[in-house]
Amino acid sequence: RAVMEAIKDEGIKPTYVSRSDKFSWGGGQWTILNPPQGLFGESKSQAGNVSIVYLLELNGKKLLFTGDIEPNVADRIADELKPHLDGKRVNVFLMTHHGANSSSSKKLDQLIRPWWVVISAGKDNDYHHPQKKAVNRLKAIDGATIWCTATNGSVTVKINAGGEISRPAPGTRKPP
Repeated sequence: RAVMEAIKDEGIKPTYVSRSDKFSWGGGQWTILNPPQGLFGESKSQAGNVSIVYLLELNGKKLLFTGDIEPNVADRIADELKPHLDGKRVNVFLMTHHGANSSSSKKLDQLIRPWWVVISAGKDNDYHHPQKKAVNRLKAIDGATIWCTATNGSVTVKINAGGEISRPAPGTRKPP
């Protein structure tokens, strides 16, 4: 609510997106995969499943952001995402729901087969994210490199105009 109030106070007109929306912005092509039009959480327990999920295509690379969706929504998104990937892997995947056991789904993980996974979780958090079951599901993907903010600190990914991906940050990767 505070964000929406700040937007209103600044006189900014928000743009609302829903599944199937596509647009170009910032040099990238954005495909919105969730939420379905008109679907908003009626309770706190539904909030994650109406997270904005999008595929960003930038300089020949594919990045997938999935919010806090649960496995049933992740399975639907896998079905809708399949034609966008055309058998190719996702380059960068922001892991669903901080790496909770109930995050993402085996179906989605096996479809996207990410090269790089970023898990955003606070160090020593009360929920013990990322959880071993979710991390092990990702470790089973051949070639996937997992970065976790709880063990690696801030994670930044850069994609240059030629499509090369780098993580311009000091230190070495520590597995979650």
